[in-house]
Amino acid sequence: MRRLTVPVCITLVLALAVAIPGPARAATISAKWPVLRAPLGLATDPATGKVYVSNSETVAPDGTGRVSVVDPATGLVASITTTLSANFVLADPSARRLYSSNSTHSGDKVSLDVFDLDTGAMLASLAVGGIGLALDSAAGRLYVGGRSLAVVDTSTLTVVATKPGPLNGAWFDVAVDPGRHHLYLTTADETRPVLVVADDRDLSTLAEVPFATALRFALAVDPTDQRIYIAGSDPKGPPFPGSAFYVLDPDTFATLHATSVPGFPMGLALAPARHRIYVTDGSGWRVYALDDTTFDVAETIGGLNFEPGPPLF
Repeated sequence: MRRLTVPVCITLVLALAVAIPGPARAATISAKWPVLRAPLGLATDPATGKVYVSNSETVAPDGTGRVSVVDPATGLVASITTTLSANFVLADPSARRLYSSNSTHSGDKVSLDVFDLDTGAMLASLAVGGIGLALDSAAGRLYVGGRSLAVVDTSTLTVVATKPGPLNGAWFDVAVDPGRHHLYLTTADETRPVLVVADDRDLSTLAEVPFATALRFALAVDPTDQRIYIAGSDPKGPPFPGSAFYVLDPDTFATLHATSVPGFPMGLALAPARHRIYVTDGSGWRVYALDDTTFDVAETIGGLNFEPGPPLF
């Protein structure tokens, strides 16, 4: 799906909801900041409050991309130059690094850029990635999705292992459960939708969990009990009436709960202080707010004049 050129607003509101404790209340748009074409990925630095936005269809004449750097305190928006068009970003506040997973529009070239979070200086660029990112900071491992999954040693910034993607496909999103040594991988396959579970030590496949919906970017692991949250789109296509959100047991991978979320799920955000799980819908231009205890839809944030991408989590 192509993205729209819009200000980043509702996703930043959700990011603040994750960080600010208090009772659940209706989400509202509190501020807007202009970014570049097709904002797709978000990351935040709690130390500075800055928000990093990957602009997935912003390409300079020399082929480089841009990550917008929003300072909500001042309203200033700066930018960081990436080697290719920036698709997804991930911040590691403790190590003071920003990772950007990039590609050309066709996907024939990919790169992973590593930046100093304080200065914006590029520390390294590797020819891997292009799609989702996950970090095990304690183990010093960064997992980078793409046509091949790459495992990067964050101390040496070298690729230490790879796992080939599915035939004619790619690993779209990645989530990690360090305690169980589990990696969760999505493929976006609409004919045989599965969640692939791999061992994070040797990347061997432990399980393939079948689904009725295509799984892309809406994937997260609950930091408290390690339940797996995932949302998938109806493979029958627009208006995607059969799309759903799922809760999985982290040991058996059995579905514990399923909630109907019609539309095209683009991402999830966990806001435990507000007992909310947010799921963005890229086709209906709305955000579902689910109760994180009952998993019912508690609120639908609609009326947006833009197509929301993945929120922060």
